[in-house]
Amino acid sequence: MTTEPTRHSPASLDQLLRPMLVLQGTDAETQMGATIGEALVLPGADNISITARHSDSILPVLVDSYEWIQKVVRPKWLVPDFFERLYAVPNGVNGQDSIIGAWEVGDRVVQIVVTRERIHLLTRSQKPQEEDGGQNPYKLALLLARDMLLIEEEIDPVPWQFRSFGGLSLGYQDHAVTKDWQQSLLVLTDGSAFKFSARKVANGDSLEKESLLPSHDAWFPQ
Repeated sequence: MTTEPTRHSPASLDQLLRPMLVLQGTDAETQMGATIGEALVLPGADNISITARHSDSILPVLVDSYEWIQKVVRPKWLVPDFFERLYAVPNGVNGQDSIIGAWEVGDRVVQIVVTRERIHLLTRSQKPQEEDGGQNPYKLALLLARDMLLIEEEIDPVPWQFRSFGGLSLGYQDHAVTKDWQQSLLVLTDGSAFKFSARKVANGDSLEKESLLPSHDAWFPQ
């Protein structure tokens, strides 16, 4: 492992970092919208190249993010050198210190964002006209979640619920107490692009309720 990320040309990285989903209307301006919309808009390549930190002091945060990515994302969606493609960007997403990476796997663009509290995976096919094959977008979102994330079968699963939010479809399970990252999973989709978001909750920990607002405490060493 190194702390110096693989270099893309600004043009190619900008393409990888393009927004995939956009929240619209009054939902986008609410406290819930601030959480649901986290990581939808990423810094541009020029911004990242100027602000990303590479010192050894940031290595523990990079390693934490690396471990969480491996815990949540199936290996087939991680390029072999993905650790070297992670950028440590102060105030990178919604004013939060963020680890940001983006790459192509097969015909998919994959964006991964890790903050102190959450991990997000955003993806879209580069052949959007072939994306859904006529499938229900809710069903497709859950199939894709199982294909891209390391989700374990639950003995007594809580049913998924979908609702409209900000012009998109929001999917969630209503767990009273969240015992692992899988139970905190949220899905946001327009039927073509998808965002999967989870709290960094390890087995043995628990959360009584999902925080509406993310923490803005500094995560990177000062």
